[in-house]
Amino acid sequence: MRLSFEFFPPKSDAGLRQLSDTARDLMGWQPDFVSVTCGAGGSAIDGTFATVRHLRETLGLTAVPHVTFLRQSRSYLDEILRAYKKLGVHQVIALRGDPAAVGHAPEIPSHDVYVNTIDFVAVLKNLYGMEPMIAAYPDIHPLAASPQQDMDHLKRKVEAGARRAITQFFFEAETFLRFRDQVQRASIPVALTPGILPVHNLAQTLKFAASCGAKIPDDFAERFERCGGDDAALQNEGVTHATRLCETLRKAGVEDFHFYTLNHSAMVNEVCAAMNIAHAPQT
Repeated sequence: MRLSFEFFPPKSDAGLRQLSDTARDLMGWQPDFVSVTCGAGGSAIDGTFATVRHLRETLGLTAVPHVTFLRQSRSYLDEILRAYKKLGVHQVIALRGDPAAVGHAPEIPSHDVYVNTIDFVAVLKNLYGMEPMIAAYPDIHPLAASPQQDMDHLKRKVEAGARRAITQFFFEAETFLRFRDQVQRASIPVALTPGILPVHNLAQTLKFAASCGAKIPDDFAERFERCGGDDAALQNEGVTHATRLCETLRKAGVEDFHFYTLNHSAMVNEVCAAMNIAHAPQT
C-alpha cells in the first residue's frame, strides 16, 4: 500500500511550526510522497517552493509541488521549474489553477502562456524530463460540458505524458469505483489514486464540495449535524466516515490513498491506524 499526504504552505511562523509537527507526526506511515498546494489561482507559488524545500531538506520527505499555469507566464514557470530541478524535485502535480482571480492578474501575452493542461503536461515531460501527475474528477469537473468531454480531457493528459492521477475528494466509495471502471473501459493507462478528505469541519467541507463539484449524499450533512457542537463526536464521525470509505475501496482492490490533511495529523493518524497500516515510530 502506498500513502501520500497533501499540505498547504503556511502563512506564518506558527503555521510553519504546525506544519512541521504535522509532517513529523505522519512520517511514521512512510508516505510515498507528500504534496504541497498553491494558493487560489496559483497564487503564493513562492510559498509552495519554500515549503517543498523545507519538507525535503529539514525532514527528508519526498515533497512534490503543485504547479499551476493559468496565471503564470512561460518564462516565470521556466524559472520555477528549473529551481525545483536544482532542488532535486522530479515529480510535479500539474494543474490549471483557479480561474476566479484571473481578472485581477496582470495581462500576459498570449504567446507566453500555456494553452491548457495537456500542453503543460507535455512540456513537463518532454522539455524538463519531469514526471507529471494530474488531477481527475470522479464527479466530473465543474467546467466540463459533459462526462465524455471530461474523460476525453483525462485521456489527452495521459497521452501527453501523465501516468498517475490523484482524484478530487468524494464522499461515497461507489463514486470512485464507478469512475475507475469508466477509465478502464476508455483504455486510459493511468494509475488512479483516490483523494480522501477526512471531515474536520462540516461547513468548510460543504464549501469545498460546492467549488469542485463533489456530489454530497443526501444524509451526509445530517450525520455531522447530529453531533451538535461536540468536537469529539464530530471528529469521531469524520474518522468513521473516512475509515469506512477507505476500507470499502481497499476491499475493491485499491492500494493507494492520498489524504488531504489540511495541515492536521490527528484524523489521518486515526484512519490509518484503523486500517491497520504498518507504522514505523519516529525517533
